[in-house]
Amino acid sequence: MFLNTIKILTPENKAEDIFAYNGNALRGALRDCSARYLLNALGVKVKKQMFNILFSGGNISGSLTNDIDQAKKYRELLPMVSILGAGVGNQILQGKISQTFALPVCAETKNIIPEIDGINSELFEMSWRKMTGTISFNRTDDLKNANLGKYVDADEEKEKEPQQMRYEVEYYAAGTQLYHEMALADPTEIEIGALVAALYEFSSDPVLGGMSSKGFGLCDVDIYSCNGLAIKICGGGIDLSPEMVNAFEKYNEFLADKKDEIIAFIGGTPI
Repeated sequence: MFLNTIKILTPENKAEDIFAYNGNALRGALRDCSARYLLNALGVKVKKQMFNILFSGGNISGSLTNDIDQAKKYRELLPMVSILGAGVGNQILQGKISQTFALPVCAETKNIIPEIDGINSELFEMSWRKMTGTISFNRTDDLKNANLGKYVDADEEKEKEPQQMRYEVEYYAAGTQLYHEMALADPTEIEIGALVAALYEFSSDPVLGGMSSKGFGLCDVDIYSCNGLAIKICGGGIDLSPEMVNAFEKYNEFLADKKDEIIAFIGGTPI
């Protein structure tokens, strides 16, 4: 398993393959976190179709049409769906968010990533290739363990396929930085609050990528707005600027006020 790469132009105007964390993966993580926060706040579960809309962005069935009333209802009652967009029935609900790839702060991206607060400028002197490594993992066949083999039926043991496996993964070194940009087109305060709620949910388990069970992916996050540091996620906690606190509170008030209407709209039933 190797890191995904894209081509960029380096400061020397050479095309180079460089690691990039897909913006769609970040979007997917936000979608999952926003859906969990919403359903936990409402205390409900939903049927598969609505589950797919909330967690996966839905899908399109049949010929495309534009149902303005339905789109307005989704934007009104499900702010995070309004931000991220979704395929709803037979129409596409356009999202309000645009995102870049998350690129490493390194020598190859020196002409792409701005030197702003929070960026370790010393990393601009190091190639991204020096920030990666590979590690091998083994999965042993416990049936071959004399102390454990006694717990399996002897006849069944003969039918078992070998479980021994060795595999290698490429990883990004701890302490490196990724830079990512996100823009929202004309969001409401409640929609901003829904985004903050998704990040609040993410802060309880702040990991990116796969194999977190093996020690990968733990991250800190600094999010800057035009007014400076707006959100900081570190050590399983989150700090919010006064502006973000206000938006978060407005979103929670919205969920409380509209709880019954939202539950009816998404077809929720008690967990």
